[in-house]
Amino acid sequence: MAIAVQAVKLPALERKTERQERRFMERHGHLRTTVQPPAPAPDSHSGSLDRAPTAKPGMVLNGDTEKETEKVAGQQQEQQQAPKQDPEQGQEPQPETEPEREKTPDKTPQESKVVTYQPVPDNAYAVFDHHGRICILATINADLEIVYYTEYDERKKLTVRLPDDAEVTGACARDNAEPVISLRWDHFDFSMFFKENDIGNTWYVSDMKLEYDADQLPEAKPRVGRQMLWMDRQMLHTLHLFGTPVDKAYFCTSKQDLDLYNGDGVRSASVILWDLHLQPYVRNGQFGASVNCPGVPVGRRRINETVPLAVGSTLATVTVLTIAGYAVWRHFKVKKFNYDTME
Repeated sequence: MAIAVQAVKLPALERKTERQERRFMERHGHLRTTVQPPAPAPDSHSGSLDRAPTAKPGMVLNGDTEKETEKVAGQQQEQQQAPKQDPEQGQEPQPETEPEREKTPDKTPQESKVVTYQPVPDNAYAVFDHHGRICILATINADLEIVYYTEYDERKKLTVRLPDDAEVTGACARDNAEPVISLRWDHFDFSMFFKENDIGNTWYVSDMKLEYDADQLPEAKPRVGRQMLWMDRQMLHTLHLFGTPVDKAYFCTSKQDLDLYNGDGVRSASVILWDLHLQPYVRNGQFGASVNCPGVPVGRRRINETVPLAVGSTLATVTVLTIAGYAVWRHFKVKKFNYDTME
């Protein structure tokens, strides 16, 4: 019977405690709109009475429970603000950055080195090195006499004059490379190759080449194609053509007739040169001191220029003697005239 009485009075005691707590909160100004629900009954299966209350929407917890709730809320807020982790790698993803823009090439043109070319002497062909310095100078007057066959197998000869406006190409002496000058026009290409002797104090013409398109010749036999002619190898081995000291220029006004041969050794053209001024190792952009040709090779012959020199010297001597004789005669004649006048 006593147990039943206690069970009946327990709800009244709880209501009294609740009213006292409410009155205390009103007195201190801490009245809340929501009321803390009663703590849940202990779980008979777990045997634990210290289970922490859980916060629900619209519920306010007091005391330590309220502080714990604020702590949990703060952790949740930090988790929301923190960057999400990759569940597969377990690492924080890198913060998003702007994609790297493609580097555009600098469109500003680089300053190229300006090459200043040396001036070319009048009426001369010149070859320059990569610094703009003249390394080969040549004044050439030439006729090319080309022998070929027509479509009717008739032998024909064509004379072609080297033009003043021929395109000049070539290469300077460098390492083991020989200097060369090439003159190109229309369907023709005439080249001269140079070389030094073994001791390096004399240069000479080591070869000449004439290249042309035979199909472009008048009435030429069709489908002959490009022809390439060279000097006689045997003659080049025994003769240093136009041999001249390295620091000097070769000069010759006389005509020189040089034969050119095809690959079969057949004479197919002749190069006739005159008023030739040539130097393959130029210094200071000008011709060096000239060395006149003592003997001119013409085909297989050599012309001795002693006779023209002797004739010229004789004429000069006669002219000087004539002028001197006239001066003496004039002197005595004027002197005699003056004496007669005084008498």
